[in-house]
Amino acid sequence: MGCDPGEKDPINDYDYFPLRLNAPLIYQVTETRYSAGNPEPTVTTWQEKDEAVRLTNAPDGAPLYVYSRSVRNQGGDSWQKVKEYTVTRYPDKYLLTEDNVTTVPLVFPIDEKTTWNRHAYNTREPEECKFEDLHQPRTIGSTTYEKTIHVQGRKFINDPIVRYNLGYFQYAKGVGLVFEEQTDYEYCQETHCYGQQQVISGVSKIRQLIEN
Repeated sequence: MGCDPGEKDPINDYDYFPLRLNAPLIYQVTETRYSAGNPEPTVTTWQEKDEAVRLTNAPDGAPLYVYSRSVRNQGGDSWQKVKEYTVTRYPDKYLLTEDNVTTVPLVFPIDEKTTWNRHAYNTREPEECKFEDLHQPRTIGSTTYEKTIHVQGRKFINDPIVRYNLGYFQYAKGVGLVFEEQTDYEYCQETHCYGQQQVISGVSKIRQLIEN
């Protein structure tokens, strides 16, 4: 027993968002958009490919991964590069900078008692995040991941009058982001629809990993 190393598969927190070059992740994206005056939403689908293409250093010396994002309308179409963004690794957090906005997607260690402001490094309204369902199996589409975590962001979903806001991310060990939802809706407050949770404006965007 003195030679028993204990747990055979120790969990490294960084494994939930592995930073590695030339390992593309392909997502199916669905965007549902409501606009004033249109009773039915506009639904658009496409695919995105995220891939770390270079490793360099941030001004403070921290490892900085440059990611390329490409899009296509559907499988079989040619990829078209649309942007680059960066992920900087620190011992206690990752910083993601996209379109000149820096957010904090993950902090370490991963623990259910941990909370943080996703927008601590930008001027947007604070969004407190926390970890839930740590190291649990989860099925996304037709794929089951043995260990996943859920990062809960804004969650204002029980208001029947004004709005609906929901934002969360799900990561799989050894893979990275496998599912994301960002939804922000405004409800109709006119007399004929007051309190009926009738969406009049807003956007819902869902990204689901389909290939890695």
